Amino acid sequence: FLQFSSSTALQLEVIFEVLEEYDWTAFSVVSTRHHGYQDFLSVVEGLTDGSFIGWEKKSVVILNVTDDPGGARTRRLLKENEAQVRLLYCSQEEA
Repeated sequence: FLQFSSSTALQLEVIFEVLEEYDWTAFSVVSTRHHGYQDFLSVVEGLTDGSFIGWEKKSVVILNVTDDPGGARTRRLLKENEAQVRLLYCSQEEA
């Protein structure tokens, strides 16, 4: 069984192209500590810092779902987040 998928960096490039097309330049990043989350954050930094687009990263929220079994802290953090666009990085189970 052979499966092909695009890299996280390529997926983020496409996402940022869509955001640029619709002039959605303000965003937040929401992530769990799922494998690869640091690479995800680095790619977001690279795409936004080196761009002539006026990207406005409102916040970066790192969720720890294992320490919040009821989800109360997670809900509070997400409610405090004012960005209309949120880039989410997590496992399918965590979503």
